[in-house]
Formats: sequence, C-alpha cells, structure tokens
Amino acid sequence: MTREKVKSKVGTIRRMVGECDGPDEEDRCGTWASMGECEHNSGYMMQFCCQSCKKVLLRSSETRVLTELERNGGLEQEVSGSAEEQEKMAAVLAEMWEHMESLDFELVDNCKNTNKLCVFWAAIGECEANRSWMITGCAPACRSCDKLLYENRCPFDESIEPIYKPGEMNDMFSSLVRDYDDAYGPISVLSDDPWVVTFDNFLTDEECDRLIEHGERLNFERSTDVGKKNFDGTMEKVVSQGRTSSNAWCKGNCNNDTVVEEIMRRINTVTRTELNNTEQLQILKYEPGEFYKVHHDYIPNHKDRNCGPRVLTFFLYLNDVEEGGATGFPTLKPPLRVFPKKGKALLWPSTLNGDPFLKDSRTMHEAEPVVRGKKFAANSWIHLKDFRAAHEKGCAG
Repeated sequence: MTREKVKSKVGTIRRMVGECDGPDEEDRCGTWASMGECEHNSGYMMQFCCQSCKKVLLRSSETRVLTELERNGGLEQEVSGSAEEQEKMAAVLAEMWEHMESLDFELVDNCKNTNKLCVFWAAIGECEANRSWMITGCAPACRSCDKLLYENRCPFDESIEPIYKPGEMNDMFSSLVRDYDDAYGPISVLSDDPWVVTFDNFLTDEECDRLIEHGERLNFERSTDVGKKNFDGTMEKVVSQGRTSSNAWCKGNCNNDTVVEEIMRRINTVTRTELNNTEQLQILKYEPGEFYKVHHDYIPNHKDRNCGPRVLTFFLYLNDVEEGGATGFPTLKPPLRVFPKKGKALLWPSTLNGDPFLKDSRTMHEAEPVVRGKKFAANSWIHLKDFRAAHEKGCAG
C-alpha cells in the first residue's frame, strides 16, 4: 500500500466515522459495500450508503479482522466490544494510519502492534491507563511510534535525586543491629565489606503464607534473564539454562494487598528508602532440582536511566526447605551460605558504597539447588532513583 493510498484510506475512514449519520438510501448498498465500492466510489457511497460502508469496517462479529497497512501495524487486529467501542476502533485505526504515514522508514519498519487487540485496547483508553506497556507494545494503535526511540520516550532528568549519596549505604547497614534487632532480629552481620545481613524474624508466618498464595494465584512462570537490547531501548527477556526457577510478579490485587503494603513499608523503613525506589515484589518458587547459577542483580543499562541501578536486594524466605536451596556468595572471602528459614530476610548491596552508581562485583550470588521439598521466596529490588515513575513511562526496562 503506497502512502497516497494510505492518505486516501484515512480520509475515507474519517468520513465514515465523522459524517455518516443517515440511513442507506439504496437497497443494494450492502452488496456494493462488500465489493469494495466504499473506497473505489467513495463519493457516491458515502452520500447514499454510509451505514453499509461503516459496517464494512465495523461488523458486529468479534472475529472480523481489520485491514493492515503495508510493512507496519504488526498483528492483524480483531474487532471486539460494543457497537460504540467498535466505532471508536475505527477512529483509532484512522488516526493510526495517519500517524504511520508520517513516520520515517526506520520507525515504520520497527513500529508494530504486538497483540491482535491493540486497536481495541486503544479505543477503550488503555494507552493512558496502561501507558508503560501500551506505548511500546501497541505503538501504532497508541500513535506513539516516535516513543520507541528511548531518547524520545525517556529523556534523562538530572533533577532526580539518588536515594543514597556516597557513604550513606554504609551508614544504613551499620545502624541495622542497633535500630531493628528487637523488632526483626536477631540480626546477623555475616559480612561488613561488602555488607551481607540477615533478619531472622522479618516476616510473620501469616505474611509468608499470603505471599505464597498470591504467587499461586498469579500463576508462576519460568523465570527469565536479561537479554539483548531491543529497538525501543527495553531489554529482551530470555529463558536461561542457568536459571530454572519460576516466578510471579506481585501486581494488581497482590500489589494492593494491605499485607504486601505493610511488608514494603517495613523494607523501606529499614533501608531508608521510599516505595518509589522499589520494584514490585517478585515471588519465586523452586521445585526439587531447580537452581539459579552464580549471577549479579545489577543491570548495567539502568546506570544512565532515570530509575538508576539496583542498589540493594532484600530477599525474603517464605518457607522452610527440607533440604538444599541455600543462597550462596561463592566469591566472598570467606564464601557465605544462607539457608532458608520461614520469615527470614537477607539483605545485600549490588553497588559500591563509595559510588552507588557502580556495580559491586563482590556480591555475585547463587540459589543452590533444592534437594527435597519446595522453596518459596521473594525478591525486593531497590533502585537508586525513582523506579516506579520511570516504569510507568516505559523507561525502566
């Protein structure tokens, strides 16, 4: 489809949506519309058969597929919803075509709807309500192809202050035993360079059970690692043979649960951080034989982004494991192993105290294989800057 034909089709759709309010005036309108006359003879058809022309685009069947643009648009789009929602889809489609027609070739080639319901979701307001995913996952439908370029979507904001200045992480760690041993202890300092600290009683049994219930309800899926950088600046998720666990992200009802909110408040209080610095909890399940080989939680591309790098991992053990499943730090001297215990928490840094933007390579770690039973746990990753605001804009991937 040439750009000229795209312009013509945009005009036709706009006339259908904006000007068609009268009945068909010819008995054969439906037949003519089905034969393509709404485009080939649009002047006559829009005057005498506009209702049938609208139905060509907006049939009531939920399986009818909308026409694609050449080289763009991604998956073919299905019509869904009420007649009113379908009419809104026509308007979205017309605006999508106009938007795509204005782009340079690089963006056209890379701007795709990645779900067959993108146009429907755009019609019901998801481009605003679920912005972080929609502006990249449904970029044509949201008319946000220009936002696929990371510098357009996520300009660096120098005014965002880091939660820790150089030296302040050490201050936080050194005060833990003094401030929180009675509440969540006993607290054990396993290493102070780098810091590795455990809280024996950070969670109650009820809180542990609630997180496991949320994980089961959200359906655990095979865990992924960070892969190559995509065109839009996000990082590809890849299944790795070095990580065989499954996980569920604590979103929706889980994230809004008062029990989860209290756990997050506690984590932020202890670490002197804010909720906006934290990712949503990642709930983990390890079956017998499953593991996560030696790795690091630092993601390099976060360093120069508005979310900042992960600076801390607050790891929660949600059950007692019959055998195996320890968290190991094999590169520390001496090496450390922390065994699961229901309600225990483990805290360590991913970055240097002297420069919280830089990776502390000493905190490589692993999840040793579970030998007997199952292991349930949860990650709370804390970023140097405002992670949640960046994530909301699709800028923390």
